[in-house]
Amino acid sequence: MSQRETVRRGTSADIPTVMEIGKQSTTAPRWQLTDYDMIFRTERTLLVAESEGRIVGFVIGHNLAGEWELENLVVGSEFRRRGIGERLVWELILEAKRSKAEFIFLEARESNSSARKLYERCGFQQNGRRKDYYSNPPEDAVLYRFLCNPKSLENC
Repeated sequence: MSQRETVRRGTSADIPTVMEIGKQSTTAPRWQLTDYDMIFRTERTLLVAESEGRIVGFVIGHNLAGEWELENLVVGSEFRRRGIGERLVWELILEAKRSKAEFIFLEARESNSSARKLYERCGFQQNGRRKDYYSNPPEDAVLYRFLCNPKSLENC
């Protein structure tokens, strides 16, 4: 991620752009407008990455009683492979750490090797599988867990 890109907390005004970016990913969850609106009424966090004042990616995390779930991560197709996804993951990890989280969980399609490599690079460890979790097409989910402790944050 270059100096021109920044990460900030998302607002409800960002939702239309976030939804458009989400449509660029075939593996991202297909959230509806009501799902995005719930971010601001629940224990969720939306972080957006901007480049030259334009939103180019986002991550959504859900705080569930001290355990977080990384629910959605998408970088716009023309901005991929620039470190933006990794920066968003690390920023979410820092948010979770500030809230005194113990763990961050996520699941990824088994075939989504680029996302799985990203999560593993950020310190997530495989800890299970959900058979036929996804549909269209049917596919297993690979489960990951990140332990929020000072040592796991050394690369932030």
